[in-house]
Amino acid sequence: MEVLQFYELSNLNDSVTDGADNTSVLQVSIAVATNMSVDVDPVAANGSGALSSVSSSGSTSSSLYEVPVDIVVLLSFCYGLVSFVSILGNVLVLWIVASSRRMQTITNLFIANLAVADVIIGVFSIPFQFQAALLQRWALPYFMCAFCPYVQVVSVNVSVFTLTAIAVERYRAITSPLKARFCSKATAKLLVLIIWLSSLVVASPNALALRVVLVVDKLSGLRERPFCVNAGMRPLTWKAYNHALVCVQYFLPLGVICYTYGKIWKKLRQSKAPGNMETVRDANIVRNKNKVGSPALPA
Repeated sequence: MEVLQFYELSNLNDSVTDGADNTSVLQVSIAVATNMSVDVDPVAANGSGALSSVSSSGSTSSSLYEVPVDIVVLLSFCYGLVSFVSILGNVLVLWIVASSRRMQTITNLFIANLAVADVIIGVFSIPFQFQAALLQRWALPYFMCAFCPYVQVVSVNVSVFTLTAIAVERYRAITSPLKARFCSKATAKLLVLIIWLSSLVVASPNALALRVVLVVDKLSGLRERPFCVNAGMRPLTWKAYNHALVCVQYFLPLGVICYTYGKIWKKLRQSKAPGNMETVRDANIVRNKNKVGSPALPA
């Protein structure tokens, strides 16, 4: 893993800014031997919201790295509980679907795929977000700088795409029940494979762009600290990718899910329950019999 060194926080020319997406981003333009401009974004790279606080003189506050013990205990408990419940619950879902052939329906195959993605998030995403938020730096092996965010984005993509596939399948099953029968288990498995391949492709820029940089603050005399940042893409390209990722992960799936469930709600509202239909039919038959069987009144 390539490591970029000899960066100085004293060369800061940008400060912490608030973007349109309300995400605080520290953009640091750093002069290196290759005259390369690196966009330091600890929020996106470390995946934790860990930011470097910069004073008016351009130095890093030493209190940034001092985390109170009670905060450490609280965060450890919260993150550990969330990770444990997430892994345990989704493993149980996978065990139920795998152990019973009756449970291996098309919808349950999608649910099992969703559980796999959630287990990966619980294993690779939550613990590393915790360490980055707590330490305010990248303390893991350097190869995991690109690996962990990549796996995290892949898992989120799989979860979102699977939820969208479930919504479309339910829409077809309710609005076109005869056509829905053509969606076999083999077709569902093929769709799951397509979901994973597309998720891997969409997340690939994270594996290509993220690197570990060693930041040195000469003004405060702090030692070098590693940060996982975007060092492989131009800042505008990286920003455009993240905006596109928001559309792919949120807006497009949200539109499809809202449309399909809206159509399902409309279809179910217009349909009548079988019991109600029989009641109306029986009432019509009785009324017709009464009309036919009633004797004619004398003039």
